[in-house]
Amino acid sequence: RGQYVKFEAECVHVPASKEEQKIEVRIRRKGGCSEAVSCDFHMEGMSAVAGFDFELGEGRLEFDTEEAEKKLEIQINPKRPWRSVASFLVVLEQGEDDGVKFDPLDDGGTEAAIL
Repeated sequence: RGQYVKFEAECVHVPASKEEQKIEVRIRRKGGCSEAVSCDFHMEGMSAVAGFDFELGEGRLEFDTEEAEKKLEIQINPKRPWRSVASFLVVLEQGEDDGVKFDPLDDGGTEAAIL
């Protein structure tokens, strides 16, 4: 499969809290780190509402040569413990001329990585 970028976990569960929480999502390179690569990331609400359940984020991740891991910090807003489960996605995608590849066996296939 060569060199590719993927999320460390397939899913992250965050228990409801009356306090704001910051969670850390790890992105790893597999199959070697012999060249610099980059990718874009963004978040998409599913049952979770951006700005209410979580703070929307987007940007760019740049891996230097030999750099194997990056971390994204995501803000989860306070919610009442009785509130039902709310879901959102974190998506990694290729920008122009990024040279990044994604694991074809993961969600998103060769076009993206989805958490």
